Amino acid sequence: MERARRTVMSKDETIIEGAGNVFDDLGMPDAAAELVKAQLTFQIAKRIKALGLRQTAAAARLGISQPDVSRLMKRRPTGFS
Repeated sequence: MERARRTVMSKDETIIEGAGNVFDDLGMPDAAAELVKAQLTFQIAKRIKALGLRQTAAAARLGISQPDVSRLMKRRPTGFS
């Protein structure tokens, strides 16, 4: 999924196109794992919304606590591995 980086010049600024992983672009450790977590979190939240589940019902289905579902819905996958 990695794209070639390119630089686009305008009058007063340089814009560098990302490589497809913002975590890698920012130099974060374990960038690939962070991207997968972000993508998975997005898909889980999307599915919960599509099913019209309340957080307590989603928590029961997923086997996690309601506060954990709340974090997922806010796209904050901290604490999950």
